[in-house]
Amino acid sequence: MGKPEIYLVVTADNRKITGERSLFHSACRLSENALWKKPFSNILTVILINQAPNRMRNQFLILISLSALSIGIISCNREQPKKKILAPEKIVCYQSISGSDTAWLSIDTANTPFAGTLTFNYTEKKQLYEGKFTGKMDGDTLKGYYDFRINKENPAFRNPVALLKKDGKLTMGVGQFMTVMGTGEFDDRVPIDYSSARFVFEEVACKD
Repeated sequence: MGKPEIYLVVTADNRKITGERSLFHSACRLSENALWKKPFSNILTVILINQAPNRMRNQFLILISLSALSIGIISCNREQPKKKILAPEKIVCYQSISGSDTAWLSIDTANTPFAGTLTFNYTEKKQLYEGKFTGKMDGDTLKGYYDFRINKENPAFRNPVALLKKDGKLTMGVGQFMTVMGTGEFDDRVPIDYSSARFVFEEVACKD
């Protein structure tokens, strides 16, 4: 069997201790440890020293004090962000029916910019547009981008989207597109038309 990994824990008040991997995990969890008699609440760094001889350990401590050691340093302060569990009431769902075609929009309103999914089912064309929507409110208009595929096939497309919010409904505007660095954008020289919109979304109950 190989030798166990040995770690050196350094705290903000310059206390140091070595131990095996279990010590490292305890440090990162800021849990109690019998060797310290207090929580690891002020960890600066955890260093893998791989059972270096005492002479080399001393050299490590000197280099640490000079802030010159860069190999094998693992920061416990940089914890991975926890995935936020979204409350169901933060998701708002909409549906729009235009003739034989149907569109669905769901928006996560917990954060800005908003994020969600947008789907169009064109029955006669036998085309299904599916993708993600991201955007933010600009006055009374939700503006953003729609990244989607048609019938789950490549390539992927990106189009701008503008949804006018009025009387609890979202009206998808019709505008002139232009391409800027490979991304579709509205042409600012042509006003977005909401009066002749094909899809007007009304809020509906979200489906699981």
